[in-house]
Amino acid sequence: MLQARYEDGSPISDDHIADELLTLLSAGHETTATTLAWAVERLRRHPRLLARLTAEADAGGTELLQATIWEVQRVRPVVEATIRVARQRIRLGEWVIPEGHAVIASIAMSHSSEQNFANPTSFNPDRFLGTSPDTHTWIPYGGGIRRCIGAAFANMEMDVTLRTLLREFEFGTTYAAGERVHSRGVATAPARGGRAVVYRRKVGSTSTTRSDSERVPA
Repeated sequence: MLQARYEDGSPISDDHIADELLTLLSAGHETTATTLAWAVERLRRHPRLLARLTAEADAGGTELLQATIWEVQRVRPVVEATIRVARQRIRLGEWVIPEGHAVIASIAMSHSSEQNFANPTSFNPDRFLGTSPDTHTWIPYGGGIRRCIGAAFANMEMDVTLRTLLREFEFGTTYAAGERVHSRGVATAPARGGRAVVYRRKVGSTSTTRSDSERVPA
């Protein structure tokens, strides 16, 4: 940002940089933490995937984990819509949008559309193995020139956090229904906070998954 320039070539003002950093820290904290809660909530209900991820983390790999992060963001976007305002009269498909009117793009509807994703209701990170999401249909960070400035940083945070959790802890799996979506004003979070039962892994141990019915003191 210090090296960035406005269209006229002038440097970005200190106030503008401060605003961007405030956005990065304040908006990025809630959304990233909530996505991690959803990741834990989803993985506990998919023990085979959880076992694959643990094995990958132990081997130092990241491909499946990255695909899982993308899939969590697809099925449980923490921000359900983004808004744009037409700066001039435009045609959008079969509609004409007058200048100054707002258009709400539904992130959740894009992610759940069969036109965009095969079997969209299925939680299946394998859909992203060997490929990256199409940023015209997979839009948890919004899109265009107003796409979230902290997208890469958020992805890095989630990757590091989940790899650490997988290496250090064993998650108890569950057959309970998924947690319902709960709106917290800005973000949509697991209603119970992504509750999990965890066990400290022994160094050098081979991970297995246990159900809640096998719960023992940590």
